[in-house]
Amino acid sequence: MKNLVGAEVRKRRKALKITLEELAHNVGTDSGNLSRAERGVQGMSDDLLRGLARELGCTVADFYSSESVVSTPVGVKRLALYSQNELEELQEGQLNEPAKTLLTDLNLNANSYAVDVSDDAIESEIKSGDRIIVDGELKPVPGDFVVVRSHRIKKTYVRKYRALGFSPTTGDLIFEAKPTNPDHPSMNSESDLLQVLGVVVEHRRIRKKT
Repeated sequence: MKNLVGAEVRKRRKALKITLEELAHNVGTDSGNLSRAERGVQGMSDDLLRGLARELGCTVADFYSSESVVSTPVGVKRLALYSQNELEELQEGQLNEPAKTLLTDLNLNANSYAVDVSDDAIESEIKSGDRIIVDGELKPVPGDFVVVRSHRIKKTYVRKYRALGFSPTTGDLIFEAKPTNPDHPSMNSESDLLQVLGVVVEHRRIRKKT
């Protein structure tokens, strides 16, 4: 049976154009273990099967059906997955297509995407190496985690949103992009020319890096 399950996982992964390394990273294992599981050389734990089903947009039961149709199911979206460097390149108009994608069943606005976090300024909440899903059309409220771009520094960050009040001259809302790591400075929307690029709506913690 494990040969059939592994073959089904491999078939779905290939159909969705997800690399072995990418899928292994997403489910917290290494590519060697996943390769052996796909070939039926070793079995898969319940936790691994659930993780694979989540990433491949199916149910665990689908792995036991050789006649299941491999597609992105209704209600599941495929999001562009960017590194923080790629996100900045996108803002500069230097990036056309992301190298990776991520599946989610969240009800998101069209302008949504995922990010591989490399920022360590909010490590008490979101660690470097974790993944976040960002809705680019939501308006932040105080306490939200947001992706912001500093047009002064020309870099993109993940920070905590804090409203400060309204400018007496322009009437615009002034906000602060705060780290939770005290070694990093806060940024102000007036002095740092900040633009909110989206609100973090899901956080996927990578327990084991490969």
